[in-house]
Amino acid sequence: MRKKSVLSTIWICSALLFLSFFFTSCKSMITPEQLAKLRDLRKEESSLNADIASKKQEKAGLERELSSRKADVKKCTDEKDMIKAKLSQWPNVWPDWKPEVPQQQNQ
Repeated sequence: MRKKSVLSTIWICSALLFLSFFFTSCKSMITPEQLAKLRDLRKEESSLNADIASKKQEKAGLERELSSRKADVKKCTDEKDMIKAKLSQWPNVWPDWKPEVPQQQNQ
């Protein structure tokens, strides 16, 4: 039993020693290809961010134009409704208005 525990302790210590050497000796170095790719990706990112900003501005402009067009449509609809209401009352559209018939002069 004692032999088993000694062996397991040795095995655990050797595994820990190996892992410590493995993690301390490995240095993550970036290769020139990876560095070039990273630069390209950063350029692409800045380009895409600029595109996003321009599209947001374009969207804002289109939303302003849309709201303007909606206001025009509402105005036209209100005028159309007013005209329909007046036409439904025809010929007495303006009851307080008395037409003046022009008199022809005899010469």
